[in-house]
Amino acid sequence: MKQELETKLKEKYPQLLEKIAYFECGNGWYDIIDQMCYFIDYDAQIQQKSNPEFEAPYFVQIKEKFGSMRAYAYDSNDYARGVIAMSQAMTRRTCETCGSIGKERNNRWIRVLCDPCQDEYEKARQ
Repeated sequence: MKQELETKLKEKYPQLLEKIAYFECGNGWYDIIDQMCYFIDYDAQIQQKSNPEFEAPYFVQIKEKFGSMRAYAYDSNDYARGVIAMSQAMTRRTCETCGSIGKERNNRWIRVLCDPCQDEYEKARQ
């Protein structure tokens, strides 16, 4: 992911993302990661208001693996795990490069790409 997008996410969700050195996925999943962080962060704020001892979840790694996002978090509760699972499912149909609707491609590496990004990838490989 581009440095500017990583920085934007880290500034919006410092508590969730402070342990992540960098994101190991394409720019196309930015919106999915942003929404995932929003919902987990919002829930953590509510939980902390009612229970000051609540340990907010935080991510240690967010990456692409076998064509979908993997997000590894510590101190996650059932709600956070559900949001992560939903986000991972969304990446299985979202182009990792541009964010359009995509499908799984096996080009020696399993990735989710839309048709135009797949064409670009094929041209670059030749």
